[in-house]
Amino acid sequence: MNDKCQQESLQAQKADHRFGDVLLREEQRIQDILVRKKVELENLLRVEATRVQGPRTAASIFGIGYAGYGNGWTESKPRILYPKERKRIRRYLREFAYSREMQRSAALQEETLVPVRLDIDFDKYKLRDTMTWNLCDSIIPMDLFAEYLCEDYGLPLAGFAKDIERSLRAQVAEYHPHKFPDARPNSSITSNMAEK
Repeated sequence: MNDKCQQESLQAQKADHRFGDVLLREEQRIQDILVRKKVELENLLRVEATRVQGPRTAASIFGIGYAGYGNGWTESKPRILYPKERKRIRRYLREFAYSREMQRSAALQEETLVPVRLDIDFDKYKLRDTMTWNLCDSIIPMDLFAEYLCEDYGLPLAGFAKDIERSLRAQVAEYHPHKFPDARPNSSITSNMAEK
């Protein structure tokens, strides 16, 4: 063989050896992945078998649970938590409850929404909010709404509740609803077309 053929043959052999090394490394990587996945599958099957046994064993897997913000323990039977039973941050606020009859009468009333913008600064707090207030709503008093808004936003009740109520009352008092006629009077164009 001539030198050129020998060099090409050596290069091909080296390339084959490199490819063989890469192939071996890839096979080893795939084998490692398979072993890891088998271990994961065995763990998941064990957890699933424990889950099937019931909620008593769930605590052994997931722990006793987190008992904050209305969450119960993992072992206990789940139950619905109604707003009346919720954990309240500030217990001194008045509890708001209304009957089904009050709900029915409110549902039958016409709804007139008033745009309200709250822009209140107190101490180190600033409240910037926009909402709509139902002008015909007789169920929720404005002072109670202001107290609950302070509770929801975590604002001091002493500084904000009266200002929110005052701002709501002022904007609702200033509101003038737009009057739209129910039926348009006949214009000259439509009356002329009707005559033809």
